[in-house]
Amino acid sequence: MKIKFGVFLSPELLKYSEMENRARYVEQLGYHSIWISDHIQGVYKALSAPRLESWTAITAIAAKTTKIKLGHLTLAVPFRNPPLLAKMATTLDVISEGRAILSIGAGWYEREFKAYGYHFGDLRSRSDRLEEAAAIIKKMMTLEKPSYNGKYYSINKAYNNPRPVQKGGVPLMIAGGGEKRTLRTCALYGDMSNYAIWRGTAEDFRRKTMVLEAHCDEISRKPEEILKTWPAFTFIASTEETAEKNAENYFKGMGADVVAGLIGSPEAIIQRIYEYIDAGTQMFILSFLGPNWIEEVDLFMDKVIPEFRK
Repeated sequence: MKIKFGVFLSPELLKYSEMENRARYVEQLGYHSIWISDHIQGVYKALSAPRLESWTAITAIAAKTTKIKLGHLTLAVPFRNPPLLAKMATTLDVISEGRAILSIGAGWYEREFKAYGYHFGDLRSRSDRLEEAAAIIKKMMTLEKPSYNGKYYSINKAYNNPRPVQKGGVPLMIAGGGEKRTLRTCALYGDMSNYAIWRGTAEDFRRKTMVLEAHCDEISRKPEEILKTWPAFTFIASTEETAEKNAENYFKGMGADVVAGLIGSPEAIIQRIYEYIDAGTQMFILSFLGPNWIEEVDLFMDKVIPEFRK
């Protein structure tokens, strides 16, 4: 399988004009996809930090691009009614001529839930909501007039016309690493998985993959039907020393320790990518965080990606 590489853009740290410019740039370079996070107030530093709403931003970017896939990392289910979200994703797929990806998760940032008046609930209730949302979305992507009656969400002959451009509907990514519920939901409904959000070693990824495969076995689904992805903090430079220093400076500014990611020279990063591929990774979503974004995006495309297109 050809390994895919997408690029993450933060709507908190960038003005819209810069987000659009970067999206068009990575499309021109040949990256697979762009991804935008779904938060509604500041996460990285101040709560009051300017942050664009992700669905509006990705739709605007869709109008300014022509080839690159478009996704969120990740939409919190309680923020939007799931059947309406299915309709929104379908509309984006139609507008973009088949480039939408729909990624959903249970939500985790309690502070913004409370700030905006959303009910946060406990982990079990959020997991229930995620599973019901996934069931409804898949029905609306694949059936003419589906119905569903759940504890939290229901539909009654919910037409979703026009239909998605992509055969089988907009690909559904289930994000989160909960082994009992979230990975089971992914096995049931997911077309893509993302269970290592910015953290985790290759062995951590391998373990989660084994759990997902076990859930697939229980329901007689082929695990290879689910594309397995990993988002990676990325610091690339011509030398190991420079890349590591850039990572250290970035995380120090965030008040955090350096976490797992793709950090180093192109040669070192290639080796690390192979470790994750061996653990089951099929797609990497790259968050370039060093001081020279364009140089790093170029360097990764020129020196790393060709290794995986042979």
